[in-house]
Amino acid sequence: MSFANFSHKIQVEQVHVLYQQIKFALWAESFAAISLFLGLWGIISPALLISWLLFNLIFCGLYRHLLVFYYQKFTDDIQYGANNVYLWLILFGIGVLLSGISWGLTGSLLIPKTDTLRQTFTVFLLIGVTCAANPLYSSSTRIYALFLFPAMLPFALWLFWQGGLFILLGVLSIVYILIMLLTSFYSYQLIFSSLYLRYKNIDLVEDLSNAMQDLEQRTQQSQESLSLVRATLEATTDGILVVNAEMRVGDYNQKFSEMWHLPGKDIKGETVKKILDFLCHQLIDPNTFSRKITELYLTVERESFDELEFKDGRVFECYSHPQFLGKNCVGRVWSFRDVTNRKLLEAKLLHQANFDSLTSLPNRALVLDRISQAIAYANRSDSHVGILFMDIDRFKRINDTRGHSHGDKLLKSVADRLIKCVRENDTVAREGGDEFIIILTGLPTEEGTVAVALKCLAAMNAPFIISGTKFNVTLSIGISFYPRDGRDAETLIRNADIAMYRAKELGRNNFQFFTEELNRKIQNRLLMENQLHESFDKQEFSLVYQPIISIKSSLMTGVEALLRWHHPQLGEISPAEFVPVAEESGMIFQIGEWVLRTACMQIKAWQDQGLASLQVSINLSAQQFKQFNFFEHIQMILAQTQLSPQYLALELTESIIMDDIQKNIKMLNKLKDLGIEIVIDDFGTGYSSLNYLKQLPLNKLKIDKTFIQDIPMHADDSAITSAIIALAGRLNLKVIAEGVESQDQLNFLIQQNCDEIQGFYFSGPLTAEEFTALLIKNKKLKHPLV
Repeated sequence: MSFANFSHKIQVEQVHVLYQQIKFALWAESFAAISLFLGLWGIISPALLISWLLFNLIFCGLYRHLLVFYYQKFTDDIQYGANNVYLWLILFGIGVLLSGISWGLTGSLLIPKTDTLRQTFTVFLLIGVTCAANPLYSSSTRIYALFLFPAMLPFALWLFWQGGLFILLGVLSIVYILIMLLTSFYSYQLIFSSLYLRYKNIDLVEDLSNAMQDLEQRTQQSQESLSLVRATLEATTDGILVVNAEMRVGDYNQKFSEMWHLPGKDIKGETVKKILDFLCHQLIDPNTFSRKITELYLTVERESFDELEFKDGRVFECYSHPQFLGKNCVGRVWSFRDVTNRKLLEAKLLHQANFDSLTSLPNRALVLDRISQAIAYANRSDSHVGILFMDIDRFKRINDTRGHSHGDKLLKSVADRLIKCVRENDTVAREGGDEFIIILTGLPTEEGTVAVALKCLAAMNAPFIISGTKFNVTLSIGISFYPRDGRDAETLIRNADIAMYRAKELGRNNFQFFTEELNRKIQNRLLMENQLHESFDKQEFSLVYQPIISIKSSLMTGVEALLRWHHPQLGEISPAEFVPVAEESGMIFQIGEWVLRTACMQIKAWQDQGLASLQVSINLSAQQFKQFNFFEHIQMILAQTQLSPQYLALELTESIIMDDIQKNIKMLNKLKDLGIEIVIDDFGTGYSSLNYLKQLPLNKLKIDKTFIQDIPMHADDSAITSAIIALAGRLNLKVIAEGVESQDQLNFLIQQNCDEIQGFYFSGPLTAEEFTALLIKNKKLKHPLV
């Protein structure tokens, strides 16, 4: 141990001794102070005497009690150090100095000037106090000096001040101070030497004990190191094999034996060649592993990392590094880690990232890569690539009616049939939902894509049996061709998608090639969609109203509200052009609500003006009618416009009603119960079952103008019109004939007992202002019908 550490410990011991003397010193000084107070009472100023006693007893005593508390506090902390000890010594010294000063006042201010006896008493008491303090503070000469000098020097100076014989006494006082200081110093030296020898002996004992313990530890370390190496080898999850410089097995762990299926006998000392022959027969490629081992032992400094594939499907990571003792290579360590599960997981994640989880077909991410590879091959081989983008027609209806489980099984079955339609080097992929992509590579001409498209359509002819239910499925297919229709994967897929939608527009169950004209049409459609939003915000839409006339009464019974769009640059745009775009973009909901609200408000306005109580007919789109809150929406508009439901008629096409017929019948009944009339628009142009027709809560049938325009000259149209009117009569439905433009047409309809007519023969569509003027002029519109 260093001298600095000894000094700290000695100082700690000195402080402890001082701390132990505090209480005795406090009581001794208190007794002396009280004795002096009593001895001098009556001859010294009471105020001065009392002030001195209070300073000595209260201030100095309280200060020392605080020192006791502080010492106990910092010694409770086992981490206290030299800073704490040094600070306490300083604080203790201040307290001793204050105590010395208080006694110094005794030898200067409190000595009686006339009473010799009490002078002697005071001097002897002062000498007794300073003499008694010597052993109390002997552990620190500095501390004793802080008490001695302020206690005795004022008295010595007082003696010199008196003069005469008192000067001799002052000299004796100085001699006394020096003697007491020298005595304190020698006492301190004895204590310091004793403590130093004590701690040095303790340190020697500790060193000897540490040396004994170190010797025992070193004796055990060699045994523990061997045990630790063995425990480490056995605890690791890797198989470890240690081979020495003589190419023999130096050591190995049990995990190595288990991983390589070694026989039960110990293989320490066996040659590497013998072990290698046993190991390699388990590997798929043993020759590569053998060559690697030979290369490593020819270049001993090399490390290596390899993957070993086993015949039973396992995969090991193999790491080898040389073992050096100083600069000499004394062997090589091999570690083997079984990563079979990790490899399986990586393969599973890779499959999930590139293949559809339902059908196991390549997904879009892999499709893009396959198309890029096919394009690269086509460039090298001067061939072409065909992309078939196909969608299952009306698949949503299957999901909605039969559930997603049936839909998923159907998708898997469709995928299986599509795979059989292509070659091995072609790709069938699932784009998502009910969409599939086929990539045809190495095509010399477009005819190859046609053959595959026809084959795919034909593959769907046989019905699918899913959980005992029969499903008839058709496809709509769009075809793009590299390099004619695009130079990259994204463009080819997008153009094939565009062609597929064209196939759907043409009736489904067919295929269409992408063309620039088709692309321009799509671009124009997108442009129109953007213009729809802008025009709706700018209020460029308006409604016109065409009268509906009763044949029997020759009175106007209603109007049909027709939507018009007047574009500032493009002029009038036909509803046939923009309504399909509005339906696809979702704008039809905003536009449809506006049409309903505006038409109802106009009818209510005419009623409030006393002009007419007409019924307004409004055409509904499929999206509007399928809106989940459609019924509540109609109720809200009628309530807001305060129009009675009997003055509203909703026109729907046969195709809208026949799509999910049971659900639609429920909705139509709710509307009819509300008081709204239901009209089938363009009757005869779509497909409807007469069995369902009689179940529908209808009020009217509207004969499409394509049947009216050629009557009575065209016999077929005349026959169809007559049949529709007769059928409606049997079903107690009224009939409206639209597109009436001549007297001959009117006469024929009168003969067939048609109920109402609509067309340019009476009036074309009129603006609200024009129609208002017409109502004001003719509150009852009559027309000669014969």
